Amino acid sequence: MHAALKYVKEILFFSLLGVMPIGLFLKLKEVRASSELTLLGMLGAIGFFLFWTYKGLFNKPLSLKNLLLYVLIILTIITVFSKYFYHRFWDIPALIIVPAFIFYTIFLFLKKEIRDKKLVVTCIMLSILLIPLFINLNLLKEPGKYIPSYWNPEYDVIKYVNVKDPSEVNLPETKTFLKKAFLFDKSQKYDSAIYFYKAARALEPNNTTILFYMSNSYAQLDNLSEAISLLDTAISIQNSFPAFFNNRGLYYYKLNQNDKAIENYHHAIDLDSTQPVFYCNLALVQYYQNDLDKACDAIKKLDELKFDYSDQSEIIQIKTKHCK
Repeated sequence: MHAALKYVKEILFFSLLGVMPIGLFLKLKEVRASSELTLLGMLGAIGFFLFWTYKGLFNKPLSLKNLLLYVLIILTIITVFSKYFYHRFWDIPALIIVPAFIFYTIFLFLKKEIRDKKLVVTCIMLSILLIPLFINLNLLKEPGKYIPSYWNPEYDVIKYVNVKDPSEVNLPETKTFLKKAFLFDKSQKYDSAIYFYKAARALEPNNTTILFYMSNSYAQLDNLSEAISLLDTAISIQNSFPAFFNNRGLYYYKLNQNDKAIENYHHAIDLDSTQPVFYCNLALVQYYQNDLDKACDAIKKLDELKFDYSDQSEIIQIKTKHCK
């Protein structure tokens, strides 16, 4: 009876473990219910390791090495979940957990101290699932990277839109400060750029040109809250400049506040419906909201504008896979 129960537990464990990579593969292929399937496997596997950890702590003695391995496995499963499901709450812990798991399991394998087949299979499977965190698979909904891309974002709307300064700079001293700020911006020395933007703003506090470019510098430093706050101020002064809303939409998108991002993109489009970048941004956020029809509508507008998006691989993939 005891042997049969042990056999059933092993079948259940390996079944749940196998569900994880299958679910993640189906999720990358955008198969329905794949997320639920993946979550079931992950929660089941975590449940087993939590039980074994509890049992090792309070009932059957567990070696410190195995205890540490169990804990790292649980934390790594959470890491895989956060990366594949785009949850940023775990980005900083993942910086420590991923290398700790990789190096510790390599150490134990070299020492031949991982003998239990459940541990062997789990460690190998998790190691494989971590690989996409470091390489580009050219998939649309790839897992989040080990070093999150939004930590070094590029928000420069001027690449796509001919921006006319919304406010004229009046004082010669302000122009001098702005000139220095732009030079530091160009060399990606954003802290120094912000220093001179602040100096310029002290002379002309309601100048929306200063607010616009200073916001971009804060965004490049991943201080998105301050970037949004500066654009809020700029919009309260002048609410007819579409790039303000486009950039604010980008920052909300990076903060996973998609509804606010969509609202801002639509406002930018209402102000200027001829700028393709607004529709590109809108298509992407609608896609990640799983609103495929609206994403395709935005791409259709790009075609109407005769916009060349041949270098926009994500837009091309969305159109090829989902738009008629």
